[in-house]
Amino acid sequence: MRNLPQSWVWAAVEQLGEVQVGRQRSPSKMKGECPAKYIRAANIIEAGIDFSDVLEMDFTETERETFHLRCGDVLLTEASGSAQHVGRPVIWPSVGGLFCFQNTVIRFSPRGVTSEFAFYVFLAAQKLGLFQQLSGGVGVNHLSAGKFSGFAVPLPPVAEQKAIVEALESGFAFLDGQSAAIAHSLKQSAAQRQNILEAAVSGQLVPQDPNDEPASVLLERIRAERAAAGAGKAKRARKTQRFP
Repeated sequence: MRNLPQSWVWAAVEQLGEVQVGRQRSPSKMKGECPAKYIRAANIIEAGIDFSDVLEMDFTETERETFHLRCGDVLLTEASGSAQHVGRPVIWPSVGGLFCFQNTVIRFSPRGVTSEFAFYVFLAAQKLGLFQQLSGGVGVNHLSAGKFSGFAVPLPPVAEQKAIVEALESGFAFLDGQSAAIAHSLKQSAAQRQNILEAAVSGQLVPQDPNDEPASVLLERIRAERAAAGAGKAKRARKTQRFP
């Protein structure tokens, strides 16, 4: 482990909050007797939560109490077909209605850290490939709750946690602004290319000179040259004919 600043310490994830895996999906839970929406790994995307494809299965009242998501929970993909996507984090937002979660998702309910700081620590671990190193499996990669619980994270004082989050959000907002500006410039550039091409083929790109030879004269000369060339070829062909 790398050395940390004097006021920082290393801490296991399980020391900073509660770790829980969602409930397994099974045919016995698909009867439609007490359906509830649930979040699975596929709903956790780079941009946040994808609510466009949320499924339902049965959750009893007791199960709903155990597995319902609360604002501020940090969710991570426990399973993925791509190892680099294992451990992708997202903060559960304030939304109306009941949502539970499946066992392809790990929930971290923070106690000793803020949700935002935990999210950025987990995001760094995912992007740097640390969760990928922990994951295992054939075909589908898994980040088990046990391995995740024991994962060591650098823990600064609360004041520094907040300052780090503010600096990260400011930096990412700046990058998002740059990306938007670049995308806008590229769109404008594409439109300008089209305008230039339209001007070029409509005689608007360069000023007109009345002393220039008209295009009709040029076209007539080309026709005459082609006709002359064709006549020359026919004459040569006649000269090379052989008779018995």
